[in-house]
Parts: sequence; C-alpha cells; structure tokens
Amino acid sequence: MKLRTNSLLRRMGGTLAAMLLAMVVASLGSGSATAAQTTSTTPWHTDELTQVRAGEVYWVTLQNQHTGNCLDDSSLGVRAIGCNGLNFQKWRLMVWENNRVELLNGATGNCLDDSVEFHLRAYPCNGGTAWQSWYTRDWGGVLEYLNGATGLCLDDSEVGVRTFSCHGPTDYQNWTTWVVSPPTAA
Repeated sequence: MKLRTNSLLRRMGGTLAAMLLAMVVASLGSGSATAAQTTSTTPWHTDELTQVRAGEVYWVTLQNQHTGNCLDDSSLGVRAIGCNGLNFQKWRLMVWENNRVELLNGATGNCLDDSVEFHLRAYPCNGGTAWQSWYTRDWGGVLEYLNGATGLCLDDSEVGVRTFSCHGPTDYQNWTTWVVSPPTAA
C-alpha cells in the first residue's frame, strides 16, 4: 500500500504526523486496528484542502458536533449513529478543484448525494456531479458541508441526519472530520 506521506506530513505537521503515520501503518500491518489506533487526533480543516492537489484521496470519518454521532451508510441508508470505527463510517474524500469534495462510503461504495427530489442519500457515484459535490467551510476546527446542487448543508439533530438550510456556525451542521485508515477488507 502506498501512502502519500509528503502531503500527510505537510498537512498534519512534523513529529505528530510522523507518529500518527507510523501508528496507522503499524495497525494496517497487524490487521487488528481499533478506532483509536486509526483515528487522527488532529481534525481536517478547509484551509488544508488548498495544500493538496485535485485528485488526491483521503479517508475520513465525519462526527457531528451536536449529537457526537458519525455519518454512516449501510443497508439501513444514510444515518448518523454512535461512532464505531467500522467501514460504514469511513468515507473516501476525493478532492476536486475549488475545494469541492466527493464523499464515497468505504463499505457500500456509494457517494453522498443530495437532490430536491430524493433528498440526502447514498447513490452510485456519477463522476462528481453537483448532487455529489460538497463545498466545505471551516468554522474554527469543524467543517460545514454544503451541497453543490441544493445549496443545503449536512445537518444532524434530534430528527436525524439530513440536509437543511445553512445557518453558519451551528453545531447541528458542524462536523469534525477525522483522517482515518482506509477501509479493511471484509
């Protein structure tokens, strides 16, 4: 497995990144990594997207600031549930131009999609169309994900995960984006 160590080290900085990278590589080799071993202690920030090139890929877990739940996709559909480190909560973040990202689920292989007709769902990836394009805004260490087609933000509250009108820095729409190891084979 080839890791992009230069961009990871540059993005996370120095000694901490080297320690985290060594921990992830060691856990991947052992096949028995826990969520704590594969989760970065440093969340991703929007300004760091400008340091990577379009086409680069990272694996992330999105944790909502209000509920503490993680974005999940399984046979039950897109939902936010307690964080568990399983592949259903790992998303491939593909960086496109202009800080636009695509989120592909590590278990289902579907992309996070939003439309007026079907609302928030996971759907087969279709090449970065607006429905599967998400723009990020950094609110001091947490990210807001705004859909390119609907203009709505990824939101989690007592009514569940959905897209909703963007309201600036609100915990319902703020997501800590943790860099994690790639999904493990089933």
